[in-house]
Formats: sequence, structure tokens, C-alpha cells
Amino acid sequence: MSYQQSKDQQQPQQQQKYLIPVKCVLIGPTFSGKTSLVVRLVRETFSKESQPTVGAMFLNKTFQFSTHFIKLEVWDTAGQEKFNSLAPMYFKKSKVAIIVFDLSDRQSFVKAKMWNNEFKTHATEPAIMILIGNKCDLNKTVLQSDIDDFIREEKENSIDFTYFEASAKENTNVNNIFETIAGKIPWKEEIRERTEALQVSPVINKKKKCCK
Repeated sequence: MSYQQSKDQQQPQQQQKYLIPVKCVLIGPTFSGKTSLVVRLVRETFSKESQPTVGAMFLNKTFQFSTHFIKLEVWDTAGQEKFNSLAPMYFKKSKVAIIVFDLSDRQSFVKAKMWNNEFKTHATEPAIMILIGNKCDLNKTVLQSDIDDFIREEKENSIDFTYFEASAKENTNVNNIFETIAGKIPWKEEIRERTEALQVSPVINKKKKCCK
């Protein structure tokens, strides 16, 4: 037996990696840049001519870790008031809620807090809460003290609430934000839940025809 053969045999088998899909909902007021953020993440592009989302748009991005993959399934919801009644159906089973507001628009921040309350009212399970102040490349008119107060209040009531600033236009902090979100997913718990669900799933046995 050659040394190379012996070495190869001693190497452990490659560890199986789990692919874990995670539903995320992206919410916030119109023109806060929600769509631009997720398009920048997934397609690595930015368009100044971006139109408001109608209903919802779906995109996904997969992040690789040493033991598993996290597939963020992002539902980008419309921010217009006429679509508000549709939003709660996208909240169901969401593991992550990403609330976006425009740092250059004070009213956008006020509406973001309303969207935050709307999600917590209709959410079906605890979720990781992410607040993003978008358009940090523009003149900031939202007071930092107001943002800090809001974050402090939410951290007292939420399981996980984190704040980031970003710019979809300049691609500032976008990938880092979503990598951080993927890293927050309790992947071992997700795997265990899926395994247990498979174990208890009913098996339907087809009736065998009798031989004549």
C-alpha cells in the first residue's frame, strides 16, 4: 500500500451540509428602498428608475457556512397603503422581519415603526427583527436619538432586534447585513424541527390488490 493511498483512506468523509430555507419578509414605507436593497443583494445591480412594488416580489439568496447553507427567501412587500391589507399573509411563518426606512425622510421613520407594530400584531411566531436605515449616502434628517430610543424600546420587548444603516445605491453594508441575518438563524433548531416533522409525518399505505 502506497503512502498516498494510506493517507487518503485516513481522511474523514466529507461532512454533509444541510440547506435550510428561511422565510424573510421585507416591510416598510414606499420609496424607502426595500426593493433596491434586495435587488442589490441578489443581482448586484441598482436602478434609479425602480418602481414601487405591486403586491409582493420574491427573491432568494443562499449563504454558505462551514456546516450548513442558509437560503433566505425574501418577500419584498408593497409599501403603499392600498396594499396594507395584503401584507399580513406574507407575515405568516416568517422567521425574519426586515423593516426599512429612509434616513433622509423623517416621515419614513414614523411609518417604519407602524410597519413594525403591524408585523408583531399578525406574526404567527417569534422572529428575528432587523431595522435598516437606508440611503445613508443622503443627508440624514432622522434624529439618531429617535432611532436609539426606538431600538431601546424594541430590545426590551423583542427576542432579537438589530439596527443597521445602508445604501443600496452605493452598495454600503448590504451584503454584510444579510450575512449577519443568515448567521443569526438557529440552524441546529431548524434542522431538528424538520427532522422531527419527517419522523411524525403519517405514511399512507396503498392497499394491495389480492391475487386471484
